[in-house]
Amino acid sequence: MANSKYDTHVKPRLNEIKQWVEDGATDTEIIKALEVSRPAFYKYIKQHEELDQIIKEGRTAKVKELKAVLFKKALGGQRVSKEEYELNKSTGEMVLVKQIIANDPANLTAIMILLKHWDKNEDGTCKWSNEPAAIEIKQKELELKREIAEENNW
Repeated sequence: MANSKYDTHVKPRLNEIKQWVEDGATDTEIIKALEVSRPAFYKYIKQHEELDQIIKEGRTAKVKELKAVLFKKALGGQRVSKEEYELNKSTGEMVLVKQIIANDPANLTAIMILLKHWDKNEDGTCKWSNEPAAIEIKQKELELKREIAEENNW
């Protein structure tokens, strides 16, 4: 039985794939670099736990980082934007002589994204929307579904 492209094109490059995923590569970029077809790539992910884990773990780590950045952007705050150093001639060491602090405003887009995903009603529906009428319609739909379920003894 001939080797599959997994054995020749993917498995030998698992360490590279791990790095690509950690660097934010898309599936399309990985597929192109590996010179495999899209269907084959997704088949390999399903069939080979090692590849599946590399991709899941790399993406999960990046999602955590992105959440942290989004949260910081939403809150805004202060940061050091510039530092100036001078050489201390007697010790030969560089010494911090000036720090410039920048104030970053809260990012309204980041705030909305977080509120839409984190601030939910008791039934799990979102309290925040660009279309308040859509929220109301969804709530009424849920109420109707509950009523129908109760009537049918579900």
